[in-house]
Amino acid sequence: MELYSADWPLFGWVADVREALFACLEAGRPAVLGTIVALEGGAPQPLGTQMVFDGTRATGYFSGGCIEADVANHAQHVLADGQPRCLTYGKGSPWIDIRLTCGGSLSILLERIAPDDTAVCLLRECYRQRRVAYWSSTGSQRLVRYLRRTDESHAPAYTKTYLPRWRLIVTGENPIALALVALGSQCGLEAILLRPAGTVSAMPIPGARYISGDVIAALQDLAPDRWTAIVAASHDDDLDDAVLQAGLASDAYYVGVLGSLRRAAARQSRMEAVGITSEQFRRIHSPIGLPDCGRSAWEVGVSVIAQLLQSRKALRSSPD
Repeated sequence: MELYSADWPLFGWVADVREALFACLEAGRPAVLGTIVALEGGAPQPLGTQMVFDGTRATGYFSGGCIEADVANHAQHVLADGQPRCLTYGKGSPWIDIRLTCGGSLSILLERIAPDDTAVCLLRECYRQRRVAYWSSTGSQRLVRYLRRTDESHAPAYTKTYLPRWRLIVTGENPIALALVALGSQCGLEAILLRPAGTVSAMPIPGARYISGDVIAALQDLAPDRWTAIVAASHDDDLDDAVLQAGLASDAYYVGVLGSLRRAAARQSRMEAVGITSEQFRRIHSPIGLPDCGRSAWEVGVSVIAQLLQSRKALRSSPD
């Protein structure tokens, strides 16, 4: 059975494979989790990159097409016999006919995960509660910790830090706000649109959430953390100012507002009048997005998503 389509490798769009793993296990089926546990030289993906194989399809990618088919075949054997396997590609590989175009080498550990696996149950709870999870595995034994510490009784083959899913909260109902939510969802973010008095019909953006009503109350209920970006895009100064104040009072790593540079001075005066200091105001991205990318909804949306990715880069190495 073909595990993925080499002609249309949409499986490679997913960087965070946790939801695919959870979905398979919740359906009562075992899955095979593949993890890059060693790298040498150049590689398209970093150490700790993962794929999930559920017997019918794959999610994630390791090399952009060089080795995925072979890894999928090995995953079928792991799924059948439950024995973990470590595969090496490139330098030192027994499969000389499979080459890595980057010229390096990588090792992938494949491990079979049962639906009732205790570590994955804890990982799922961390994911739902937006908590950092520290995962370690020998391929046959897995542990998840909420706090980083060393357990000498467990000698892991690899360790991995799972951060909460990166989240984008957008307020507004104009085309730019919708483009932001759509692009954010397509990029793997948990994208949420807040509208003060929105339509009751379903939002036509796959994978995104829509909340209508009291925007500030909804924002507070969502409890923005350091893996959350907030964009005020309503064009209503009073509402946008309130959203910015809530964003600055939270741990959100990115707080931005849609509007021209010309409007920024007036906004700063209003914010200072309610007690926002100059230092706090400098946290606000205004105007949002990278410069000179265009003015259409999609152009602005792309520029903002690029800026979000730049802003969050430093957080990846310091989850504590």
